[in-house]
Amino acid sequence: SARNDVILQLVNWETDVFPGVSSDPQAVINEQIPLDYDILIVMFWSRIGTPTPRYPSGTVEEFEVAYKRWKEDNNSVSIMVYFKNDPIPPESIDPNQFAQLKEFKASLSNKGILFKSFTGSEDFSASLRLNLTSQIQNILKRGEVNNDSTALLKTTPTKPSSIKKEQNNLAD
Repeated sequence: SARNDVILQLVNWETDVFPGVSSDPQAVINEQIPLDYDILIVMFWSRIGTPTPRYPSGTVEEFEVAYKRWKEDNNSVSIMVYFKNDPIPPESIDPNQFAQLKEFKASLSNKGILFKSFTGSEDFSASLRLNLTSQIQNILKRGEVNNDSTALLKTTPTKPSSIKKEQNNLAD
């Protein structure tokens, strides 16, 4: 916003990571995405995601990295977790993935994480706009925006194509 001189810069593995080699594909992502982002946005629907050698999925790994940062300094990063509640076509349900997702979701309250659920793009867009506004106001109050007034947003959807549609709705 021009009033507060804050620019939101979206950082997303789909657009900000180039092909590379490391110990595993998630390590390539981890090496290329900066760790000084201000806000992590995590979205889940019906899958936990693709496992890494360290966690049940790359999305969970990115969440855990941010959560560790937050535990070390609770002003270092804001974490926003969303669960999509749209119907899932029965043929798309992977029982193992869904069970892992339910387990992860249940673990969040033990970590002090409040998450939001949404149904449809409009619901997500409205909720995200309000939640981002609140997060940015909190960051401005603390005076801790990274990169010369650029708030870095890292998004980690478990269904990569879903974020593009949601981003387009936010641009409207």
